[in-house]
Amino acid sequence: MEDAARETAQWHHLVDDAVEREDAAAEDEDGGREERNGRSDNPRGGDGGASHCGGSYDDMRMRAIERLLIQLNAAYGGPAWHGPSLRELLDGVTEEQARARPIANAHSILEIVVHIRAWMDAVSERLAGSERELTTEEDWSDVARTSWPAVLEELDNAESRVCDAVARLRPEDLDKPVAGKRYSVYALVHGLIQHNLYHAGQISLLKKALG
Repeated sequence: MEDAARETAQWHHLVDDAVEREDAAAEDEDGGREERNGRSDNPRGGDGGASHCGGSYDDMRMRAIERLLIQLNAAYGGPAWHGPSLRELLDGVTEEQARARPIANAHSILEIVVHIRAWMDAVSERLAGSERELTTEEDWSDVARTSWPAVLEELDNAESRVCDAVARLRPEDLDKPVAGKRYSVYALVHGLIQHNLYHAGQISLLKKALG
């Protein structure tokens, strides 16, 4: 419980840092825009006090970093709208259960979790500018000598790294293409969230099959 509380506090700290940077950037941008447009501080002066109902595109884009962090945290540790989060599904799973194959021709929970962790780290590296690609062996690793508690610890560390990478993004980074790819940074982070939840669904089915 103490570890979970520390993780939750860390995610909130990351969100707060991102929001502070976004607010500062918004103030700088608004100040520059007003100077360029010759607006006065008087809301009735200058251009007649024109408003942007619901905020500007730049404001929405800056707030997107905060929303991405919230969604990453919800999908990983909860509370998630759809049901149990990834980490909640793994609570109480024993090593024997993690290695079991209750469904023919399906991966084990252990293999899926190692796969998730590998892609979380790949995304962290891509967010830092790397053209990181996973090899076949990295994508679905041999877990014969892998410890289940160690895998869970590595998964938590990978979540910390990817949240930190997202929190370090600048608003203008979201629309930029990922190095070596045709999709944007924004799409990459959403893709990771979707990937985690896709495999969380598989883990849920495997747990039901285990009885």
